[in-house]
Amino acid sequence: MALAILSDDGYSDQHHNFRADLGSNLFYSYAIGDKEQTVKREGRRVLSPPLHKSELFGPLPQGADGRLRIKVLAQLFDNKNRFIQLYSFRTRDLAGPAFSDIISVLPAPDSGHAFSLGRGEVPVMQDYDEYVDNSPFSYKAAPIAESMFLGAISGIISKVLPIAEKILPSLLGGGKGGGGKAEEGAGAGAGAGAGGGEMIKMIMELLKQFTAAKATSQGVFYSDKRVAAEAASVQRQYAEAQIAPALLAALPALMPLLKNVLSPETIKGVVDSVSPTKLAGIAVDGLKDAFKTIEKLDQAELDFLGKINPGVDDPALDKLLMSMGLAVQAEQNDISYKRINSVTLDFEGVKTINVHGRSRIAYKHGKDLTFPLKLNTPKTIKRATLHLLVKEPESLKTLAEVNGAVKDLSGGLLPATAKISAAKLADLKPGEEYLVKAVLVWKNKGGEARGTSKSQLITLVGDTIFDRVEDSVGTVIVADKNKYPAFSHKVWQSSFSKDLRRITFQCRYTYALATSSGNNARNPTVTRIEEKQLRHDIGKLKSGMELSPDALNRLLPQISSHPSLEPMDLAALRNDDFHARYNVAGRTSMELGAMPGDSAALFVYPEFNLHRVVLQKAKEVDEATGQVLATEEKSVIFPLVAAIHLAAAVTGESVSGSQNPNEPDVIDGMKIKNRKRVPVFPVQLVKVNPDHDKTMMD
Repeated sequence: MALAILSDDGYSDQHHNFRADLGSNLFYSYAIGDKEQTVKREGRRVLSPPLHKSELFGPLPQGADGRLRIKVLAQLFDNKNRFIQLYSFRTRDLAGPAFSDIISVLPAPDSGHAFSLGRGEVPVMQDYDEYVDNSPFSYKAAPIAESMFLGAISGIISKVLPIAEKILPSLLGGGKGGGGKAEEGAGAGAGAGAGGGEMIKMIMELLKQFTAAKATSQGVFYSDKRVAAEAASVQRQYAEAQIAPALLAALPALMPLLKNVLSPETIKGVVDSVSPTKLAGIAVDGLKDAFKTIEKLDQAELDFLGKINPGVDDPALDKLLMSMGLAVQAEQNDISYKRINSVTLDFEGVKTINVHGRSRIAYKHGKDLTFPLKLNTPKTIKRATLHLLVKEPESLKTLAEVNGAVKDLSGGLLPATAKISAAKLADLKPGEEYLVKAVLVWKNKGGEARGTSKSQLITLVGDTIFDRVEDSVGTVIVADKNKYPAFSHKVWQSSFSKDLRRITFQCRYTYALATSSGNNARNPTVTRIEEKQLRHDIGKLKSGMELSPDALNRLLPQISSHPSLEPMDLAALRNDDFHARYNVAGRTSMELGAMPGDSAALFVYPEFNLHRVVLQKAKEVDEATGQVLATEEKSVIFPLVAAIHLAAAVTGESVSGSQNPNEPDVIDGMKIKNRKRVPVFPVQLVKVNPDHDKTMMD
């Protein structure tokens, strides 16, 4: 009898141990995920989508009687994804499935974060996993084109201009609330004197120029086959430059304010960055600190700034820009103080490395991180509190925080080390960037909070981190649906009649990398008929597939002589940089038709280039601070989508004839009548509400 029984057998040596009984089945795998996310299969609740899914193991040796013990790395679990489920099968092609109950485990104290690892066991065999999820669209093309961003920001700036001349002296150290008392910091009014007026005039002029800036939202699309080979590189250049220049255009006006709150390395990173959301988040956080120079704005000014809404029809952008308008208002968890510009903090001993074409301050994930700080102050600060915060740079959500008392500060290196433990950072994702903020707060003679701060953008590095994609070493078309079912997608099928013989679709198909998923997921197909002619409909079709790094890794040894990536190397390809590099789409026109009473279907499958992907491996780490001082390169091979293949098939025709193993003439019992290869171009994608499928056509 086929069974799938799983029971917890305790924890030891960084592994969770389990006892399993497969009954008469000989093969098994397991999945780890969130119990709240399940689907129903074979009458049982199954984790879907799992955070991690193992390889297929088996067959069990004779005499095992279906019983075995399984060891799973504790680091594959976290507080949310702490559930495991066993799958068993009679054969290696997944026949006779059985599913265990979903059981929970407690993450071990030294477990780290689940996203940083892949497989939890050395595989007995590597067989293909044919499970494919069906998922609503979770991504769409980024709508924040440069013209839209310029229009939105220009709208804000034009509204702020009437009061900008009033508040800029305060932000730069003079004017209302900016001079301060002598004991609160000598030189506080320096910004308004000795050229401060010229600085304000320059900023005002830049702001006015920015409101007049123009841009185009039209993308670059090549239909001429003669330049198809150049399309990808041109599209990538456009995609990366699409948004960032709009915000970079504003940076000169912001720099006099931000230089006091951001480290020089972070300012350089902001200028180098091509992520508009990170760039905006860092700027917003810096402006919030800069505005702390003003002890109190008029209520009318606060109300005015709080109600600014650019009216752009994009909730994510509205939220981002609203946060800029609300930057002067304290959040509930904000550290409240008036900023003293004559007292400054600086991060000391900072060294940078080059990763993914940008200069970065890197720290080793899994280590305690220490940040030496240097204080400049005109007077001794007797007692103060030092806060160290780690923030997500886009949302500005505080992910970790420590604080401690310090005293008798007269300048130089702080006697108390700003340190945050590896345990507090365990849930942070290796390969990603985070904003570290040091805040020093003290009381003046009147008992009022005064302070200063400095922020620094850092990158957490796991065993390896993604750096770049290099040349291709081979090309493979994954066309055989029976052999590669997880990569085949029937996007449309319909019957025809004497009144409708043909349909022509303008098709758009997107491949997005789903970094946290264990399996591929097919997106639904959205169609819209826009014109009806005699027995001929014309419209649009949109669909796509979200590709799992795990599924691509399982595919690699099946389509090439290259082995699957090691778990730590695969984890390096789950970061935002590789995600942005991977996402592609293709556009083409496709005509489908059949005799009355028959049907036609449209299938999609990918063509992969096997690319050399360069990772950076930490070579030298400062044991005292956790800072990565040097790296060395490591190359791996990984499949990236090179083209989209569409196949139009019909019923009612003979399916006999030769079968090309690379591109079969028959699919799902239907005769393939027409094929088309479509080169892909890079796309910027943003997360969307999966319930908004109907808004995804354009």
